Amino acid sequence: EEGPPPSPMPCFRLVDDLGEVVPGAEAHVPQLDEEVCLRMMETMLRVSEFDKVFNDAQRQGRISFYLTSRGEEACSVGSAAALREDDWMLP
Repeated sequence: EEGPPPSPMPCFRLVDDLGEVVPGAEAHVPQLDEEVCLRMMETMLRVSEFDKVFNDAQRQGRISFYLTSRGEEACSVGSAAALREDDWMLP
């Protein structure tokens, strides 16, 4: 006989699947103006376009290795957008 299923892994979320702030997360949601949000979206689109070009170049043998960030653009763009002028970033 099997025991009960394991408890679900907790997940930290600020917004739900519909983009609404999760109750209790209000204090953690950053206040971003529309200009910053648009710049972030433009950067995500630019990353996606770079991925297409460099992935094609890799498949054609013009560069040896390339990993895309397809579907994960917001991770790198959002992390970079949170940096301050005096933050350090290492490759």
